[in-house]
Amino acid sequence: MKNNQKNTQRTNQFPKIDFFRKNCRISKFICMKNRMNNQPGFITGIVLFMMTFSLNVFGQTPAYDPAPVLGIVYVCEGGEVTLTVNGTTPGEQYSMNANPPSGTQTLTATGTSLTFAPVLYSTSGAYSISLIRVSPLMFFPNQTIQVLVDPTVAVLTLSDPEGNVEAGTMISATIGTAGTGGAPGSIDEFEYSKDGGTTWLPYMPGDVITTTDYLLANVKIKSIRRHPAGLGCYSENIYKIRMVNLTN
Repeated sequence: MKNNQKNTQRTNQFPKIDFFRKNCRISKFICMKNRMNNQPGFITGIVLFMMTFSLNVFGQTPAYDPAPVLGIVYVCEGGEVTLTVNGTTPGEQYSMNANPPSGTQTLTATGTSLTFAPVLYSTSGAYSISLIRVSPLMFFPNQTIQVLVDPTVAVLTLSDPEGNVEAGTMISATIGTAGTGGAPGSIDEFEYSKDGGTTWLPYMPGDVITTTDYLLANVKIKSIRRHPAGLGCYSENIYKIRMVNLTN
């Protein structure tokens, strides 16, 4: 009966100290002693480590330009992404890796923030930027970069070709080829102006634009390809028509 009790006690006891002593090489926290029972403070050490890591993360904050949308930084081909670390302490070293398309940059903080040189993305695809504080060592979450194909605007077919048009002519435009590319969810939009581009109004392809006054500025129709939330970049093309009095 006594032997059974001893075996049960040994099973419920904390693992042998020798096992944790071997792990001293891994982390000093694992080898901390619990003064209450003279056993390795394994759990205590892990909690302390997690608390230290969390405090450091909140102390230094990476900021990306453009800012992430739902955790992803969107940029079009030929666009740049800039990383700034806020909350730094002078003397701390930070290393940013953006390979591909570029390599590693390492900077030493001289104030409460530092900014790495912009990273240029020329080819569409998914990329990642990693950031670490070199000393004391700390890893930040990787940032996903999504480089989008440059959007192509819709091609419009004008009722009258660009150039001089007799005042009073009814002008309209229809979609010849729909736009493509850009961030997923990008749409084609159209606007028109009767004061040379000072003010713009929404335009529905096929609607007629009146031009009764030959003294008015150029009539312009704009074709736009963009994302409603501003993701990535946008493209536009402007068609210009000048009203003239051809009868005089």
